[in-house]
Amino acid sequence: MARYDVFYFSYGSNLYPDMIEAIIGRKPKGFKYKLNGYELCLQNWNEIPKKARKVLKRFWDKNFKSYILVKSPKKSVKGIIWKISKEEHELIGQWELHGLWYTPINLKRKIGNKNVILKTEIFKGKKAAPVKNKKGHPPFPVKKEKILYVANITREEYLSEKIKELILKDN
Repeated sequence: MARYDVFYFSYGSNLYPDMIEAIIGRKPKGFKYKLNGYELCLQNWNEIPKKARKVLKRFWDKNFKSYILVKSPKKSVKGIIWKISKEEHELIGQWELHGLWYTPINLKRKIGNKNVILKTEIFKGKKAAPVKNKKGHPPFPVKKEKILYVANITREEYLSEKIKELILKDN
């Protein structure tokens, strides 16, 4: 049985239950959270690092856009904290192209009366255009059906590779 001991702060499209389910394979429990010191931006194709675009071009073209989180001391971002397992966090890392595009970070925060480590990812490159809409942002900057499909495929392929690695390791 999986332990759900990772507090993952999600933003952009990942704060919607159907998106997180497509990435990790289930709808986890979550709660709203406002993260201070960061800003939500919308990144266009040509602002995405070339290494990440090489992976993305399998499914996407120059019209692709993505939400990113950037450090911004006087700003804040509304999101969801999902309680997930370490294995599910690995799936998110695969989806977010940790190391090629996003940088995973750990943030010490107090939630209620408990000190926790929030895991999320930020973009450390050139800042993109900030999301200006005070009432919220469009849930999906690309076609929802396609991004859910791509997230499901990414998860299935990653898990298939993990199973192959385990089988080879045991032989």
